[in-house]
Amino acid sequence: IDFAADARMCGCGFPGHLEAYAGSAGVIQTANERLAMSDAHSSLRNMQALTPLSIANAAADGDTIASEMIEQTGIMIGRAIAMFAHVVDPDVVLLGGAMTFGGPGTDTGKQFLKSIREECFPRTLVQISSHLKIEFATLGNDAGIVGAAHYARQVADETSRPGTAIR
Repeated sequence: IDFAADARMCGCGFPGHLEAYAGSAGVIQTANERLAMSDAHSSLRNMQALTPLSIANAAADGDTIASEMIEQTGIMIGRAIAMFAHVVDPDVVLLGGAMTFGGPGTDTGKQFLKSIREECFPRTLVQISSHLKIEFATLGNDAGIVGAAHYARQVADETSRPGTAIR
């Protein structure tokens, strides 16, 4: 998502990847950089160890730097979704996991989703943005189980047809 010569290095050793900016370590790195460059009061300064959860909690308590961090993360994810959408043209992009900053049940999570949409939609062709939905996943920790069950059913349906073999 960052093609500049000075793009942040990803943990994999290559520069500019989304993970370097919107993954847990990237968000914490950006928070530390922002704190170092700012004299503004932030409860993040008093924390022993920053985590995405502590940043979300600080934002929910009104911490401006924490809120800016979440918005910046949303911007990076919005840009990545825009690029992805131009290649794949999905109808829906579902966001889940630990990096949802509270998800749909919190004001912080709603602001995060809003920043993603506000960055993504203006960057996509109208043919894509007119039908693209960006939402939080709702299955939580059950997503893997539901996906595995769906896959097992597909395989069972395929192998139950006459003349098919189990792969």
